[in-house]
Amino acid sequence: MADESSRVNTNRRLYGQFIIEWQMFECILEVAIRDILKISYLHAHTVLGSLQFKTKASIAKALLQQRGREKDKKAIRLINKITREARRNALIHSIVWEADDGIEFVKRDVDDKLKVRSKTFRGKFALGMHLIQLEAGCYDLCQQLGITGASLHRYRQAADKLLDETQTLP
Repeated sequence: MADESSRVNTNRRLYGQFIIEWQMFECILEVAIRDILKISYLHAHTVLGSLQFKTKASIAKALLQQRGREKDKKAIRLINKITREARRNALIHSIVWEADDGIEFVKRDVDDKLKVRSKTFRGKFALGMHLIQLEAGCYDLCQQLGITGASLHRYRQAADKLLDETQTLP
């Protein structure tokens, strides 16, 4: 029973870390858009704060394509690779089953007919390896875009300032 409890806790912790890392990926895209457009952190939060991921990614890729530097082309490829390999929709918009040999995500889509797909991470370290690949992709993207930890921190500080100035969520 202790082994099962440990496995379940590990899967849940890794799943939570995946969500956090995905949010970091979205934040990197927002900072990239902000940097390209040369707008303030406040304006970036205002414009990008309620956009869905797909829209943010499309805007970032379009702006990078328009700028046209070689690093920008690599960044576009990285955004596409991270998005494809992370399989965010499969992990976030699914039913999660903890199986004896791993964790399974069952995605259901209805578009004129029902489609069901699954992604299973088998073994003790499979979901962890998936997370490491996402983290590495985010690191590489920051390198291509020249985004530093300091610029991500300033973006966060701008959000904190907004929290201080507005009503905190219930």
